[in-house]
Amino acid sequence: MIALEALDLSKNELTGKIPPPLLLLRNLKEIYLYNNNLSGEIPQVIEASNLTVIDLSENNLKGTIPSDVGKLDKSSLVLFSNHLLGEIPESIGQISTLTNVRLFSNNLSGTLPTDFDRYSLLERLEVSSNKITGKLPQDICYEEMVLLGTFLVVYGHYKDD
Repeated sequence: MIALEALDLSKNELTGKIPPPLLLLRNLKEIYLYNNNLSGEIPQVIEASNLTVIDLSENNLKGTIPSDVGKLDKSSLVLFSNHLLGEIPESIGQISTLTNVRLFSNNLSGTLPTDFDRYSLLERLEVSSNKITGKLPQDICYEEMVLLGTFLVVYGHYKDD
């Protein structure tokens, strides 16, 4: 499986944990494991450097979002409808190729990464139904992003200046 570029095992009845070696496959570009019964944590070490799409949504994953996801050159990070907690890693906001972030319906807390729109081509950001607090980042809709038609769904407790 060392040459594997895409893996789609979505909409099955898979159980257990995500095997850590899966996210070490250097040729892997897309991984779709959504709508299963996977549990445990997302492996903390991710070295699949060509990974552009991660979709682990609609499972029973727990723990935090690994900071390693921020060092990848991905365009889509989809982790909604799990039991993830903790803060959204700042490094995710600095991925220049990121277009799609869907983290809604988890137990994420803290504030949004301040660089979400400044360094990315973000088109879709969904973080509703979490415990996000604080202020909206200043650059969440700076001029260039408004021209791209950014889709933003954020429900939480925000304070205005």
